[in-house]
Amino acid sequence: MADGVQSREASAELRIANEISEIERVAEWVDDFGAKFRLSNEVIIALNVSLDEIINNVISYGYEDSGHHEIVVRLALQEGQVEVVVEDDAKPFNPLTAPPPDLTAKERKVGGVGLHFVRNLMDHLEYARQGGVNQLRLMKKVAGMTTERGMRLVEMLTEGVTIIEVHGRVDSSTAKQFGERLMSLVQAGRSAIVIDLQDMVYISSSGFHALLVANRALAQKKGKLVLCGIHSEVKRLFEIGAFTDEFLVCASQAESIGKLRQ
Repeated sequence: MADGVQSREASAELRIANEISEIERVAEWVDDFGAKFRLSNEVIIALNVSLDEIINNVISYGYEDSGHHEIVVRLALQEGQVEVVVEDDAKPFNPLTAPPPDLTAKERKVGGVGLHFVRNLMDHLEYARQGGVNQLRLMKKVAGMTTERGMRLVEMLTEGVTIIEVHGRVDSSTAKQFGERLMSLVQAGRSAIVIDLQDMVYISSSGFHALLVANRALAQKKGKLVLCGIHSEVKRLFEIGAFTDEFLVCASQAESIGKLRQ
């Protein structure tokens, strides 16, 4: 049995430290749970994105000291739905009372959509504070299998156009690497960039943050960034966060290259 992991027939528990790097372990654990019980891609993506947002928020904003803290995550499959419970000893915070982001503002803020994703991806949320512990309970109806884990970037240069194929997931554990690579290309003078998302499993708000920052930085240098290959599961995340109009989107690499040459 892996360290920090407990499992029963249709339930599992994972204990992690308050470190962003632990989110990758959570995602792999969710993938394993989804594969074992043959959950659909839609359900696995909803669980992974929601846990990424919640745990990132706890780690980034919940603690007033730099010491070690434990976060407990539980999954249980019962009566046609997956129950998720996240417990932490961070300062009190009820995500159900957080105001929704303004998705219609002309000048969109780069962040602030994480909890909005959770509310729209999950079917039910409950919050309680007991004995100095925050307990967030989420429910997702089950409708299985996920694809590639982690993140892998494949780059190529075609007639002055940089193409980046994204494989796997762009979440809190990989978004920094993703953003740094995009910015390094911008700073190197690459003025025409196509990002192909066909093989991306999902993207969290951290990944959207990286895309927005790179897109705006490239625009300031009079360059262009185009997204393509957005499949239905990822498209839904774009729609929930109202990000569709923030980017130039094409169906394929060929169409994207043609658009950049106009």
